Amino acid sequence: MALLTSVTPAPQAADAATDDAADLIVEFRARSEIVSQTGLEDAHALTVRSRLGWRSERRRGLQALIEGEAVSVIDDDFSAPLSPDPARPTISDGDSLELNRAQLSWRPSPAFEIIAGRQRVVLGDGRFVGNSGWRQNEQTFDALRINTTVARGLSVTFLHAKNVRRFPGADHPQGVWRGAVNALSAQAETPAGRLSGLYLTSDLEGRPAESLRTWVIAVEGERRVTGQTEAAWRLDYGRQSAFGPNHGDFSVAYARAVVGVRRQDWSVQVGREWLEGDGPHAFQTPLGSNHAFLGWSDVIGATPSYGLTDDLLRVQRAGGRFRLAAEAHSFQDGSGRNAVGREFDISASAPLGERLSIEAKAARFESRRLAFADFSKVWLTLEYRY
Repeated sequence: MALLTSVTPAPQAADAATDDAADLIVEFRARSEIVSQTGLEDAHALTVRSRLGWRSERRRGLQALIEGEAVSVIDDDFSAPLSPDPARPTISDGDSLELNRAQLSWRPSPAFEIIAGRQRVVLGDGRFVGNSGWRQNEQTFDALRINTTVARGLSVTFLHAKNVRRFPGADHPQGVWRGAVNALSAQAETPAGRLSGLYLTSDLEGRPAESLRTWVIAVEGERRVTGQTEAAWRLDYGRQSAFGPNHGDFSVAYARAVVGVRRQDWSVQVGREWLEGDGPHAFQTPLGSNHAFLGWSDVIGATPSYGLTDDLLRVQRAGGRFRLAAEAHSFQDGSGRNAVGREFDISASAPLGERLSIEAKAARFESRRLAFADFSKVWLTLEYRY
């Protein structure tokens, strides 16, 4: 089992182009979100995301995909990206109408594929490059991507992106980051487990703080303990420094260690994630799908300058029709000695038929530092996929 992706609310995966038949893309997601924040009035958003598109049949290795996306706000009692309300908490879903994906892929063999155009990109588990799929308007990239299997058990992905089209929407000042994002990602099966590495640079116009050079290596594996019980683990280590218009002189570290046990339809994980901060700078993940990692409340979006340590307990049950998950986070600063806050998350989801599903989800963040407020968030989501 893949330890993190099997029990984490994973970002929506990048298309692997495994379906070569022509197909319509029809998706609707209605969501009610309620947010309570200390010192402000409660916020409520009722939004509907609609996606309509078409994927062509693959012929001579070529396949085209086009998809439009619209987000409609029905109840706007919240501070939205384009209409801020200082009396209410922020919910990052506003009205938008965009071309979400427009890509052409060429796959001359099962071991090689090129994808060009506006596309969904998730590298690995999405921690460093992802689509922020929890928000109604997902993050996509205007990019060239090459996926190849170099040898048995060794796969490599190269990404070159010119625009990062972010969840606030194209009309927002933060909606499109322009510049150059380059990534080289590799995964290999070894006797020690699945070894992976990522080298990532971002050179973004007018965004020196997000212009960074990052490398991360990870190893994960599992072992059967008894007939029905598996133990699994994952270890990550990386470093980050300035790149492009970022003239800072720093090198900060990242580490993650997770161990877990799975038996039949339930799993338990404990782990620690550490993002170093040196005062002026801290290890950041501006292109990642962060919702699945540092608590579902998204209160801690960027790493504070003093760094962050996250101690995690995660429990999940996925048997039968119902999927249940719960998480507890204890946040400290980068030294691990000073409390920042704690969070408790819980979710339940179930199919309502072949194409319809429902999910109820809640998060509670309790602050231990003046920089953050207490938050409670509740979501009810109904999703249809054709």
